[in-house]
Amino acid sequence: MACGTEQDLRATPVTPRILLGAQLLLVGGATVVATVLLVAVGSLGFGVAVPRNLAGFVLAVVLGAASLLSLGLLVAAVAPSAKAANAIGMTLFFPSMFLAGVYIPRETFSPFLRHVSDGTPLGAALAAVRDTWQGSWPHPTQVATMVGWALVAAVVAARTFRWE
Repeated sequence: MACGTEQDLRATPVTPRILLGAQLLLVGGATVVATVLLVAVGSLGFGVAVPRNLAGFVLAVVLGAASLLSLGLLVAAVAPSAKAANAIGMTLFFPSMFLAGVYIPRETFSPFLRHVSDGTPLGAALAAVRDTWQGSWPHPTQVATMVGWALVAAVVAARTFRWE
């Protein structure tokens, strides 16, 4: 076998799809555990009300995590190095936080900016979590946005991931 081939660089015999799927499940599971702890500590320790629509909340958190984690897998798949992945991630992180209304409340956004926010994975996730906390179900467009981002990013990541 020639040195430098794709086979030489593999750390495992599994396919990229299985490797990326396992990473998604592992980090997704940690996200679920962290969310449960966050809600429990907030409720028991600080008197924060629990989500009124628990099933909708779980759906929003799972879909939100799936869309964001899939986007992270896509960055990992296309970045030529860890340094580049960090730069791409930071370039996506700060605008995502802004568009989700973390820095400035979404209610102060222009209608156009709110529309853009609704189409981002973090914007849809935070809006869905907020809705479920208040007792509603996630809006179907929020669910579709999160599912769309999760599927597209995961499929592109799995097809573009290389062992080099």
